[in-house]
Amino acid sequence: MSQPLMLQRKIKQKILLAISLVTILISVSFIFLTQLSNDQDELAEVIDIAGSQRMYSQKLALYAHRYYRAMKLGVIDNESRDNMLTSAAKFASNQVYLSDFVNQHYEQLPLTISNTYFSNPTNLNNKITIYVNAATELSQTTDVDAAYEVIKKQFDAMLVEQLLSDLSRVVQLFKQDAFSDKTQYHFYVGVTWAAVITMLYLIYRFVFHPMQLHISQAYLALLKSKNLNDDYKLAMNKHAIVFRVNLQGNFTYINNRFSEFYGVKDDDIIGKKVFTICGDSYTQKDYENIFKVCVVDDYWHGESLNKIKDGRELWLNTTIVPLKNTNRRIDSFIVIQNDISGIKQTELALNELHQITSDLELDSDAKINKLLQLGCQIFNLPIAIVSKIEPPEYRITHCKSLAQDISPG
Repeated sequence: MSQPLMLQRKIKQKILLAISLVTILISVSFIFLTQLSNDQDELAEVIDIAGSQRMYSQKLALYAHRYYRAMKLGVIDNESRDNMLTSAAKFASNQVYLSDFVNQHYEQLPLTISNTYFSNPTNLNNKITIYVNAATELSQTTDVDAAYEVIKKQFDAMLVEQLLSDLSRVVQLFKQDAFSDKTQYHFYVGVTWAAVITMLYLIYRFVFHPMQLHISQAYLALLKSKNLNDDYKLAMNKHAIVFRVNLQGNFTYINNRFSEFYGVKDDDIIGKKVFTICGDSYTQKDYENIFKVCVVDDYWHGESLNKIKDGRELWLNTTIVPLKNTNRRIDSFIVIQNDISGIKQTELALNELHQITSDLELDSDAKINKLLQLGCQIFNLPIAIVSKIEPPEYRITHCKSLAQDISPG
């Protein structure tokens, strides 16, 4: 796997890790603080209900005394009786709720609250049960004496005041516990905030900071590679002919050396087929063979015969390299060429010279004539001669001219 892909994968993994940690941290903090807040809300509701119990105890006593006074006058006060029963029912249901809450939160609440509700000498839960039962009994009796006994036994002013005092004490205990819980709530909020800050720092220190270093190193390596590539490109453009073609064989890039050698400009060649500069001797089979070698060996190198603007065909040392995309598929080719026409011409001349001088069937005069003809071709000369000077004579022994206007002798 290439370094950029490895770096990309590492960055992706670290980002996912950071997101996961932050998500877990936020979720845990939210759940924890929500639970604390819910506990606070529930305790506040308990305090409200416990406070309302004081009102219901007073209303119950008030309606009981009204009902009894009306009974003494021989009148059945149904309104007071109904209000008394309603208050008693609400008083009893609230007490059931408060008792259940104390039992369910026995380990979290102060022991004094549980003792106040269920243990002697206060045993508030039992007192309220007796208080409610007394109200029910009073509502069911029609005998004044029996009603008096109930009033005297349960709704005496001192007893009512004592019950009110016990109820107020419970409210105070709940408030003290709420204050303590509120202090703890603020403490836990502070701890959670500190934990979040610490975790965020750790995420930065062990996730984002290393990732930042990786990115910085990759950027510096990329910048160095770019600068090196620019240097290579500058050197290549100064030294060689460079062009690029796509899979359809169309020019997509040429450098200045290409324009100078082939005698064309960018606008004249970009988008045109590369075959326009290839020698006429090439066949479709030749192109297919070159492409196959590029695919198998990842490059092709050899000598090619190319055609410049004036129609001349010149020899070039050519290297073709396929360029691949991120999916490792070839999408274009880069071609690098150097003019070797002079070298090739010298090579051909030496071969021809060797053939002439080593031909045993030719005599000396025939070999000299062929050498003169070869000289005219190589150096593009109109005439070539071999002469002999014997003063005062200057005599031509061998001669080759295009016009055939000079002959030996």
